[in-house]
Amino acid sequence: MNEGAPDVAEVNYNVFNRDGVYVANILQKAGRADLAAEAIDYFLAHPFNGRSYPEADNPGQILWIMGEHWRFTRDRAWLKRVYPAAQKLADMIRCYRTTDGPHWVQMDALTFGDTVPADKRRELKPGRCDGHNPAYTEAFDLAGMRAVASLAKALGKDKDTTEYDAFAAELLEKYDRAYGSDLPAKYGSYCVLWPCRLYPFSESKACDQFKDLGPQKPESWRYFPLARAHQSLLAGNREAGYRTLESHLDHPQMQRWYAFDEGGKSGSGGWGHLRTTWNGSVAMPHGWAMAEVHLLIRDCLAYEDSDRLVLFAGIPESWFKNPQGITIRNLPTHFGSLNVSWESTTEGGTLRLEGKAAPPAGFVLSLPESLNPSVSVGGKTSGQTERGFALPANAKQARVEFGP
Repeated sequence: MNEGAPDVAEVNYNVFNRDGVYVANILQKAGRADLAAEAIDYFLAHPFNGRSYPEADNPGQILWIMGEHWRFTRDRAWLKRVYPAAQKLADMIRCYRTTDGPHWVQMDALTFGDTVPADKRRELKPGRCDGHNPAYTEAFDLAGMRAVASLAKALGKDKDTTEYDAFAAELLEKYDRAYGSDLPAKYGSYCVLWPCRLYPFSESKACDQFKDLGPQKPESWRYFPLARAHQSLLAGNREAGYRTLESHLDHPQMQRWYAFDEGGKSGSGGWGHLRTTWNGSVAMPHGWAMAEVHLLIRDCLAYEDSDRLVLFAGIPESWFKNPQGITIRNLPTHFGSLNVSWESTTEGGTLRLEGKAAPPAGFVLSLPESLNPSVSVGGKTSGQTERGFALPANAKQARVEFGP
């Protein structure tokens, strides 16, 4: 099952694609696009890796991580190579979302339907994921179709783009009708805003429903509280970012080891053969759990919101007054590498932007309301939005003053 697979964890080694796409995403955000590309190739060769039967979140997840790879790398040679596989995954999603079953797939190929050899047929049941969680699987169907539409657009394939966009719009309408009244219910709290970005981060029903989730304590399956907090951060809750991270970094498993287990009984691989006091029945270290920690840290510092780059949305007020300041160097984003620094001053602070990051709609500097801040660029006052202060894409420096 796992020969040639990218690591989900170093010792316990049972690769679920669900886990693997989160690991691939942190590789992209850490600047290791080469390793992420290897992971994607593995997913394409093993589209339903994990359980002994296929789960319905996998096709959309693979398309989602492919879309992210394009946004981070703009590698046209890679895109041309993988686009035929992306088309097959899109066709697969359209098939099982619009036709009656049984829906046959192959565990180690992108073949589906009647073309799957009889001895390799496995039934893909819509909604199947950790049992039956359609709010999660259908979120990734939609995220995947949006991703493949962006790939088609990048290659100038107008017909494909139109078809994929139209189907994505249809899926959003169905999703909203089925789950929109209670988006955080069950597995919805692990996917709607992060990582699937189904709704706008502000001025939407998703923002209203997720913002008050707030900080989350480490409990149960490690990745789930982190994912809930991530939804709330993107909905505009600053404390959901830094307070969740504080409690997780204070956890005993993060002392010296800096590695979480999965938090529940799971395949532990070869861990039990080592001399350790860790629970041998729980997978540890766990890749998805650790990826969610790093992904939340990253978005507390900077995250993409459509064509904008939002800065410092999840860091505490005290950081803005710390004389040591803040420095971020060579952070990969959808818009190029980000270099940003914050220098604390007696009046407030100075933000400096360098690097290649040039979001088309500019930057948003997110500051705690308690500081009563005002921002200016080149002597001109910056407009304030619900999420922060708008800075133009070519801004190099902003002056910030804190009020009484």
